[in-house]
This record gives sequence, C-alpha cells and structure tokens, in this order.
Amino acid sequence: MKGLKPSFLLFLTFLLSFSLSAQDWKKSAKDAESLYNQGKFLEAGDKYFEAWQGKQKKLDYAYMAGTCYFLAKQYTKAVQAYAPVKDMNDTYDQVGFNYARALKSTGAYDEAGREFVYFINSYKGSDFAQVSQVVQNEILGCEMALKMDDNPDGPTISHLGEGVNTPELEYAPIPYTDDILYFSSTMEGSSKIYRAQRKGDVWNRSNIEVKIFDNTEKKHFGNGAFSPDRERFYFTQCEEVNSFENRCDLYYVEGTGTGGWTEPIKLPEYINDPKATTTHPSIAHVDGVEFLYFSTDREGGKGGRDIWFVSRSLESDSEDFTFPKNLGSKINTPGDEVTPFYDNERKVLYFSSNGQVNIGGLDILKSEGHQFDWKKPENIGAPYNSPADDWFFIYESNPSEGFLVSNRKHGMEKLSTAHEDIFSFSEGTSELVVAGRLTDGSEALSDVSLTLLEVAGNGQKRIITKKVLSETFRLAIIEGKTYMIQAEKPGHATEVMEFTVSPGTGSITRNIVLKKTGGVADVPKPVITRPEPQKPVVNVPKPNAENVSAQPDTNPISEPSSRPVETPKPTYDPPAVTESKPMKPAVETPDPVVETPKPTVEAPKPVVDPKPVPETVYDPPKPTYEPPKPTPKPSIEPEKPVYTETTRPVYTEPEKPVYTEPSRQPDTRISDYPNFGGNSSSGTYTEPSSSDSSSGGHSSSSSSDYPSTSFASGTYYKVQMEAMKSFNESKYSGFYDLGSVEGERTEDGRYVRVLVGNFYSRDEAVNAREEIRSRGYDRAYIVEYRDGVRKRIKVFQ
Repeated sequence: MKGLKPSFLLFLTFLLSFSLSAQDWKKSAKDAESLYNQGKFLEAGDKYFEAWQGKQKKLDYAYMAGTCYFLAKQYTKAVQAYAPVKDMNDTYDQVGFNYARALKSTGAYDEAGREFVYFINSYKGSDFAQVSQVVQNEILGCEMALKMDDNPDGPTISHLGEGVNTPELEYAPIPYTDDILYFSSTMEGSSKIYRAQRKGDVWNRSNIEVKIFDNTEKKHFGNGAFSPDRERFYFTQCEEVNSFENRCDLYYVEGTGTGGWTEPIKLPEYINDPKATTTHPSIAHVDGVEFLYFSTDREGGKGGRDIWFVSRSLESDSEDFTFPKNLGSKINTPGDEVTPFYDNERKVLYFSSNGQVNIGGLDILKSEGHQFDWKKPENIGAPYNSPADDWFFIYESNPSEGFLVSNRKHGMEKLSTAHEDIFSFSEGTSELVVAGRLTDGSEALSDVSLTLLEVAGNGQKRIITKKVLSETFRLAIIEGKTYMIQAEKPGHATEVMEFTVSPGTGSITRNIVLKKTGGVADVPKPVITRPEPQKPVVNVPKPNAENVSAQPDTNPISEPSSRPVETPKPTYDPPAVTESKPMKPAVETPDPVVETPKPTVEAPKPVVDPKPVPETVYDPPKPTYEPPKPTPKPSIEPEKPVYTETTRPVYTEPEKPVYTEPSRQPDTRISDYPNFGGNSSSGTYTEPSSSDSSSGGHSSSSSSDYPSTSFASGTYYKVQMEAMKSFNESKYSGFYDLGSVEGERTEDGRYVRVLVGNFYSRDEAVNAREEIRSRGYDRAYIVEYRDGVRKRIKVFQ
C-alpha cells in the first residue's frame, strides 16, 4: 500500500486538532455547569468563559459567564463576558440592563448611563413602566456619582488590614469598646463570630475564644447586635436551603449576671416567618421600650427585603414583642433594604439599599425619625459609598468614628471586589489634598476629565478616582504615597504629572495647563498595570442567600451582659442584593400598618401597641416583573465539526473582545438624555439626534434636534434662561448644580428655549430663578408644565 498523500496527512492533523479543541470547550462547559450548581460562581464564570473562547458561536456561554461573574461580584470580568450579547435582550432576558449595572459597579458612570438609556429605548416588555422606573433610578445614580466631589474635610476611610480581613467574607462589625471589635467571617468555611483587638492603629484577631455560641442549633451564625445596656445579644442562625440560598432566623441570649450567657432563645414564629429570611438585627432603647429593627423578605413588604421592627417593654423578662411592622415606603422600596442601624443619639436610622438612587450596588442612606414617622432618606455620599456594595454602617463609642463593610477596591490593600472586608471611618480628621486650577494657559477650562492614580513601589498604577471637573480641582491624598494625575480634554494636549506626598509636606497646590491642539485630541488612556487575576475562590458566596459560612470558635468570649470588656460575635447573611437583574417595582400600595398576626396559642400581650391592628386580608399583588434568573443552563450537546469559517466572528481577540456598539453616542453626556418617569406617547425614550463633539453640545440642524424632554406627570416648573437660534449645552454647564439643562424648540421652530428644571414646588422654582438671575441671567422666569405640556409663565415674587 502506497504512503498517504501529504494533503491527506494535513487534513488528518487538522481534524485531530479540531477534535481536541472541541473536547476542551465541551469539558469547560460541563465543569462550568457543575460549579454553577454548587454555587461556586467565580469558578463557574471562568469555565464558562473558557468554553465561550473555545466555541464563540455558543453565545449562551458568554451570557452565563457574565451572569456568574456578576454574582461573584467580579464586575470587570462581567463587563467583558456580557459584551458580545449585551444587545440581545430578546434572547437573554434584560442582559443589556445587567451589562449597564456591571459597568456602573466598576465606576464607569458615564458609559453606564448611556447603556441604561440604550437598553430602555429598545425595551419592549409588557412591564415597561416598572422597568423604566428602575432604569431611571440607575441613571440618576450615575448622574449623582458624577457630581460628587472629593471632600478633603470629610471622613477618612481605612482598611482594617490583614489582622482582620481575609480573602473570604468579613462583615457585621460590632464595636464593643474603643479597642474591642466583634465581627462575622467565613474564613474557615462557615460563618462565625470573631473578636479583634486594637493596639495603636492596628487591629488583630484575638486568641480569646468566643464561647457564647457553644450550643447553636445551626451551622452558620452571625449578624449580631448588643442591646444598649449590654444585657442582651441578638444574632442570626442560618441553615442551607440549597446551593444558592440559606434561610435565617433571629435568636438572642441574655447575660446571667455572673459573667455568662443563657442558651440561645429563638424569637417566636410571628417574628421569624418560616417562609422568609429574618436577619440583620439592630436594637434601640427609647423611653423604656426596646425596639428591634431587622431585615426580612416576608410577605406584606414593598418587594425584595424590607426593614421591619417589633418592640417590647424593658420591664418584660421575655420575648413579649409586638407584631412586626413595616417601616413604610419612604424607607422600603421594590429593591432590598438591609443592615439597619438606629443611632439613638442622633435619632437617625442608617441602612443600605439598592432600591433607592445609588452610586453602585448597595449604598448607605440615612433618615431621621422613629417608628412610622421618617423623613425622605438621604444618600450619605462618598467616601462612605462606592461603585460597589456598601453596608453594615455603624458608629462605635466615639461618635465620630465607626465601621462599614464593602467589597470595593481600596488602594493596594484590597485589589478585588470578589469579597467583603471591614473598613473603619473617622470623621474628625482632615485629609490632605492636591488642589489647583484647570486652564489652557490663559482661561479656565470646563469639563476636564481628571484621573488620580496611585503609583506603587514596583511601578504598578491603579486608578483611585476619575472625575469630570471644571475650573478647579481638589483631590484627597495620603501622606507617604506617590500619585499620578492625568488631565484630558478634547481639543487639548493631555497633561500628566507625578508627585510624592512626603511626610510633613501637607496639602499640595499644583495648577494644570492643557494647551490647545486646534482639533479633537486623540487622548491616550492611562496605562494601568494590574495584578495577576486571582485563582477562583473555592467557596463563592451565594447571592440570594444568607452567605453564611461559619468558622470554628477559635475565639471564645465570656463577656457578660454589660460588664466584661468582651462580647460575642455576629453572623453574616448577605442580602439578596446581588441579583443580576433589576427588581420589578411592586405596585405601590398605601402604607397600612402591615402586621403579621401572632399565633393565638402563645399570643404575648403587646406592651407598646396594646391594640394590635386587626387581622386584615392583605394580599399584595405579586410583581409581574421578576428579576431574571441567572439563566437556564445551556444545553451542552456535542456538535458535528464545522469546517467553514463562522459567519459572525464576534471578537478579534479572545482576551479583549472588540465589538461594534450599535448607534451609541460616546461623547454624549448622561444629562443629554430625557428625564424618565413619564408619559411619552410612544412608550419609548428618545436620545438627542446628534451631538457636536467639539463643543459637547447639540447641533442645531433642525427643530427636531430639541424635543421637549418633559415626560414627568403632574404639575412642575422649569426656569427659562433665554431663547437662542442654536443651543450649545456646554455654555450652560455652570448651571448643572441647579437642575437638568435642556433645549426646547419654540412652536415656530425658529428658536431654542434654554431651560433648567424640573422643580416640583413653587419655592424650589423661585430659589432656582433667583440663583440664575444672580449669575447674570436677570430676565430668567418660571414656566409651568402639566403632564409634559408647557402651560404659562409663573411670576412668583
């Protein structure tokens, strides 16, 4: 038999290599599915991404990789994985929304804002009204983040270091004294409470074992809180429901008066709803009454997890609490509200929410009030909040210091968002700053993109903050560190400067000059060297479950009721906040006192509410809009080899995909987009038709370039500054602090009205008008709108 021809040998070689490659991506996909079912989302994401790289026609794998990465809080990886499918909302439920949320969680607010608008403009679901409200909040959060400036006189945020934080989860800090802290951690596989002690400025875990929890019923426990008199300690115990979910109940122990504690006592079922998770206790004592605030996803809430409370007389020796009551719609939303902390000194409730307007994930908010009487919550801003999740805010005994938990990146101390760490804050010390003016050599500049980077000793650079500023800048810095500032503006040369903050130097003044280039500058992006990616974490937290991994009691503690200087540690039950899809707002209902009836068998006598609300038939409508499930697992079936070149190559490089965005406007500002919330006749939102990249404003080619962006319902007001033949928004950037700046064509199409709005009260409109007049527009006046229609001029004196 003659030898084989060379061409046939080449064909066999190709077939063999293809077969091996096919086996590789199929094995990766199979491994990914197994890891996903175990709740190991980071590892599953890596395997799904490998499978997609080996078989780029299987876009299911790209989608699943993005979903797993988002659940594992690896936002940068989620952005990369979602990219090839981000516009396929008909195939992958609301993937465009998830992509925008991932961008927002990396701090890319401007780009995220554009993606949110692009998503809602193309969304065709029957739940459009609910989804648009969620998207509106996300966009408002992006705008809020872009307007936040570093406050050099604000709080200092510090990472507690390796003595407390690990690559696992640390959360639920409980300050006991100025130098003793209890916290929850999953460092040894399950959630348990640990003790740390501070010496100088350094925190380290103590060798003293926490002995309070010798006889817990369940494997995981944490999320604790002491009563103000230290006579009780409330905490959570959790059990695993499945690979994705844990269920938790509230317990308490009491001091025995001899330095010990009672056995854990479970609160009754009318508080611990068997069909819900009950967690995150916080205790306040007011006028002889103990109030227990907690977070739960029980029936009768506003959607997601809500904050509820019960109360009992301090004269009672038992768990004789009133019926649970919902704090109402000022606090609770269709999203998640978690980790309440009631500051009795300030009469302020601090909590975290992803349903209120936020700058990324869970944000910390505050509201003054008590029981049902709450003011509108206020976002406490940066640096407490970040693009990532921020929660478990609590003050320690020093009223200007405290702790919070975040998965944010933090300088060189925390390089990943994949796990939560504990941070401290101090409001009594002023940070150093680098400050100066932004000019072109003669005139002040606006809309300058300023990036502050930290330079490590090995030359690695990491972005600390990136902001769009005008005329001046003021950035917080830390003594002993080296920084680089990069300033960019279209039509100007990029300016880069590096400096070291030597001990004793104090704040630094540096003016930045960006010289005009005569055209749109091709601005180079900062070269950021990144550390090697971490190996997948074995026990990835479960997103919608109480991610409770307890650890052996290596720190027994015998801090009695209110005396000894030590105390038990809390437990961790992460909220269902990392859900990768938006939560559909529940239909807003009045805020009746929603109470869960006590069992008649052991109906304790309410002390605070002697007349419990009668059992009402309360069956709130189930939201029709469900957050999309991570995704049906793609069927992994062997395919016959295909030798023809794929007709839709998605990326040119597997590591860094290159794709074409459909009709985005990369230079358009978030504020160019319509003000959501409204009653547009088409049911969709419209982006401005064009933008002038040289000016940052709109072109004036036709009257349709300036549609009215007033979609809000009801009566509201705008302030008209002037009317022009063309509209260049950048000219009015100095008025962004008062409201949105927009152009509106006159009925004859000859002019564009320049408007600042929207204002929903007479006083707001008058104040804005007077401020605008004081800035040179002395003929500015107020115009009334009703349901988006311009009505008449209002002359408020």
